[in-house]
Amino acid sequence: MSRTAALTLAGLAIATAVGVAGCGSDSDGKPTTREVTVVGNGKVQGTPDTLNVTASVEATAPDVTAAMNQTSSRQQAVIDALAGAGIDKKDIATKQVELQPDYRDSVITGYRASNTIDITVRKLDTASQVLAKIVTAGGNSTRISNVAYSIDDDSQLVKDARTRAFNDAKDRAQQYA
Repeated sequence: MSRTAALTLAGLAIATAVGVAGCGSDSDGKPTTREVTVVGNGKVQGTPDTLNVTASVEATAPDVTAAMNQTSSRQQAVIDALAGAGIDKKDIATKQVELQPDYRDSVITGYRASNTIDITVRKLDTASQVLAKIVTAGGNSTRISNVAYSIDDDSQLVKDARTRAFNDAKDRAQQYA
């Protein structure tokens, strides 16, 4: 898998009004101004520097307390493994906790609990090891639902894309004028 990805910021609309002289009048005799809207595009690329992972553990048990305790202990094992792998606690956040009954023939037969966390991996060369630790610590109850590269601070890229979009719109407006 390539560790480079494109960040594309496009479609920053720059509306430019270009008056067209002497182009008619409306029904009450007032002169009208016609306008042309110009849209500019700005595209930039950047190299990802973080990996975002969404992982959860799930457990079923005959009662609510047991289901919640199982997910809590498994999730804590995952969090401890992540800390041991060098992931800062500020880069681990609880995303969702769920608890719902399991039914068979309209009768509650047990409870299913899940605990989901978001993890930010800042050292991309350790990403595979981090994923392996999540799976090992969580065991068969582990669910990984999202793995995505991102750019932690894309503010300069956004600024560059806006500048390019503005310049593109300005060039187009000048062509129309």
